[in-house]
Amino acid sequence: MTKAKPKPVTARPKWLLPGILVAVVVVIAAAALLLTQPQPASGGQPKAVFDQTLLDYGDVSYKTPIEAVFQVSNTGTGPLQILGEPRVELMQGC
Repeated sequence: MTKAKPKPVTARPKWLLPGILVAVVVVIAAAALLLTQPQPASGGQPKAVFDQTLLDYGDVSYKTPIEAVFQVSNTGTGPLQILGEPRVELMQGC
């Protein structure tokens, strides 16, 4: 009778353990960054309310400066951000 030869044990690659450790550290760092990000205050929606939406100055001569003042209030539950310059639409009558 012949004895069966034992199978040779294959050595694991040298990069396997350090690779796994680096992957675990990256996952933990990403989770820590996501958890420390500032969250929205209430998650609500802002709602802008204007005290007037139409300004009628009647007949105005060309190149005559006109000034308008109005109030904007936030009646929503989230913070209101006004980004950029407001758009003004001029309408000319016939």
